[in-house]
Amino acid sequence: MIDIQIDFNHGAPLYFRNPVSIIQTEQPKEVEACIRQVQSAVDEGFYAAGYVSYEAAHGLRPELSVVGEYKMPLVWFGIFREPTTPPAKMGQAYHLSDWTFSTSAPDYKNNVEDIRRAIARGETYQVNYTMRMEAPFQGHARTLYEHLKRAQPGTYSAFLDTGQQQILSVSPELFFQKKGNHLRTKPMKGTIARGATKQADEYLYEELRHSEKDRAENVMIVDLLRNDLGVIAETGSVHTTDLFAIEAYPTVWQMTSTIDAELKQGIDFAEIFRALFPCGSITGAPKQETMKRIAELENNSRDVYCGSIGYITPAGDSVFNVAIRTAVVDSAKERITYGTGGGVTWDSTPQGEYEEAVLKSKIVTDLKTDFSLLESLRLEDGRYPFLARHCQRMQSSAARFQWSFSAENMQDVLLSFARKHPSGTYKVRLLYHPERGFSIEGAQIQEMSEPVAVELSAMPIAVNDPFSFHKTTARDVFAALHSRAAEDVFDILLYNDKDELLEFTIGNLVLDIDGAYVTPPVSLGLLPGVYRAYLLEQGIVKEQILSIADLEKADRVWLINSVRGWVEVSLKSL
Repeated sequence: MIDIQIDFNHGAPLYFRNPVSIIQTEQPKEVEACIRQVQSAVDEGFYAAGYVSYEAAHGLRPELSVVGEYKMPLVWFGIFREPTTPPAKMGQAYHLSDWTFSTSAPDYKNNVEDIRRAIARGETYQVNYTMRMEAPFQGHARTLYEHLKRAQPGTYSAFLDTGQQQILSVSPELFFQKKGNHLRTKPMKGTIARGATKQADEYLYEELRHSEKDRAENVMIVDLLRNDLGVIAETGSVHTTDLFAIEAYPTVWQMTSTIDAELKQGIDFAEIFRALFPCGSITGAPKQETMKRIAELENNSRDVYCGSIGYITPAGDSVFNVAIRTAVVDSAKERITYGTGGGVTWDSTPQGEYEEAVLKSKIVTDLKTDFSLLESLRLEDGRYPFLARHCQRMQSSAARFQWSFSAENMQDVLLSFARKHPSGTYKVRLLYHPERGFSIEGAQIQEMSEPVAVELSAMPIAVNDPFSFHKTTARDVFAALHSRAAEDVFDILLYNDKDELLEFTIGNLVLDIDGAYVTPPVSLGLLPGVYRAYLLEQGIVKEQILSIADLEKADRVWLINSVRGWVEVSLKSL
């Protein structure tokens, strides 16, 4: 069954099912005629929703080069009488196996160097070079789409089930928006990773904002799109606003610019696509020569990736995305494909471009399918000692993952629980998820004989994961370590690949070395504990990089957290 969900501009989703007809083609010579058929259906009062593949460019303008063999229709649109109701939520599962890249790291870097040589010869200024990834996939693609949206909430997301293929796009980039005769486009060019800590995040934001390389990339594409718009716009109506704006996404900062124009009278959708498609941000400049270079270097068709997905209303208004961060599931072959890449300029380095492509792929390779934010609090005779700090930490984490959040609602839930438990000492566990809201439970704290037994992790822990700095239910690594620990072990002490001590799985670490209380710095990749922050502010403990060897120098070792305070521990063995 044809099933389409358009999630644009964070507004109410549009759902389309049961089309009155489908307009599609796999022939380049039929591309423009297909788009005109879509226009005719819209003129008759129907809605249209679908996509235009990257390789359709050759059908619109024969001088634009593309890979000769492609796997999807060049144009596909469903024609609908009106939007429909949301599908029933069924919570269906899927299985996604390991990803493989279509291009090896050495080949990718060699091709980047080849592009730089072409730039030096004056044949191009910038090339948006990409590669494909594939993985086995079984199950329900729509569930994966919902997980991708939570992991990377793109402003221009869409799900299209066309039968054999399901398209999952969580694109943050607008191709064009048409309202009446007004046309807006918003190219996205310039990327840097998000920081794991607040300080690192702010530093990287400023790095991108002032990056000459990224500004040069961005302005090249702005100039290209201004020229493209000039073909269909009223003279003098093309103008740029919000040049070099920085937008936040869960894994990256992105640089964007906005261009507005007024269309000439009588311009239809076929003419808009012929003038603008494909978007310059995913080709490079100049478009014709650069697309020729892309066709020579890339060993797979892009298909809907780097094409455009969108809808048109009976009034002729429309929104289309640039189909980046887009996966395609082939349900018959049980395979999923995803594209990644970046813009190569003279200032690019092969290693840097490869790292950027890998960074952009983390949305699917490092997908955390479902998790909640977590706070563990001490409730003592109806009072939470560090309530404001817990609220601030959960609110900060929600902002980092771009989740809606109300600190007032969080406090209401906690205080309601406290009123029901006015005496005694409890460990309170609070979970938050943007769709499920808050859930809370508590249990009385049992006294323990100290010191409690702990052991050193059997292996170092990766610390470049943003989840290291946020308290969540994504704790599979910790669960695996505990499953291998002895029964009498209370907790496990973690360290990184430099043998630097980090934290316990349920608390921070403090060592007493020659009378000084020291704890590892958060910058190493550990949770900013609420009680730890309090002790640092009071001057009771100080930050210091600690190694495994420092454990033997310590007079005493503690696990600290806001629930139990100071817990003296005894390390079973080194």
